[in-house]
Formats: sequence, C-alpha cells, structure tokens
Amino acid sequence: MIAKLQELRRWQIRYVFEARQMIEVPAGIDVYDLIRIIGIAFDNAIEESISYQASGRVPAVEIMFYREQENSLEFTIKNKLRDQQKADLPVFSQANFTSKRGHAGLWLSNVQELQKKYANLFVEYRIEGDKFIFTLTIA
Repeated sequence: MIAKLQELRRWQIRYVFEARQMIEVPAGIDVYDLIRIIGIAFDNAIEESISYQASGRVPAVEIMFYREQENSLEFTIKNKLRDQQKADLPVFSQANFTSKRGHAGLWLSNVQELQKKYANLFVEYRIEGDKFIFTLTIA
C-alpha cells in the first residue's frame, strides 16, 4: 500500500486516502490474494492517471478502506478517465481487453479469477461521470 501511495506521489498525482478504522485481513481470505487484487486496482488507477495527466489534465485518485463490522472489509479506488476510456463496462472484464498501447489487458480478468476462490468476496466496477470506480467488498 505504501509503495502504491509513493508511486502516486512520484508521478505527482493528487490523491485522497481514507482509512478511519484499523484494517485487518478478514478470516478465510489469503492475504496475498487480497494484496494482488488491491495492487491490480492501484496499478490500473495509476496507469490511467498517468495517461490522463499526459493529456494536460490534472488527475486525482480517491482511495478508501472501510470496515463496517468485524471480519469485513471494503476497499474503493476511484480515478478519472480519459474521454475515450468511457467504454461499455462488460468489455473491461474480458481477457486481453485494453485501451492502453502495448498493454496485455489482463487486469480485470485476473481479478475475476481470484474472486472465484472466495464466496464472500465481491468486486464491482462502474463508471460514474468521468470516474472509474473499483470496489472490493469482503462480507
């Protein structure tokens, strides 16, 4: 997490980070799977923000960790999208889909593969206005 926040700073990407409670990995979830999913979401937000920045605009990323009850976790990351990125959401999850040049396009399909391992892990992604929103919930 700290490495990803440092990367945002290195690229001079504005961000807001919120975690008002002690965050623990919920029982039954492999910590490495959780780190991988969160890392993939961060990498996508950083890559898109760099492209957004290259077009002369100011990117911003919002990150939130929240725990409503014991053994639960919610993680949300929002980033601004380039105009041409406003594609239909179902195509984002297809293996090899990418709008980025020279990119393998595996990030959401990798997340979906990890998600299949856990009945209590839910991933949602949506577009609201000019933002891509990735939410991970462990109930």
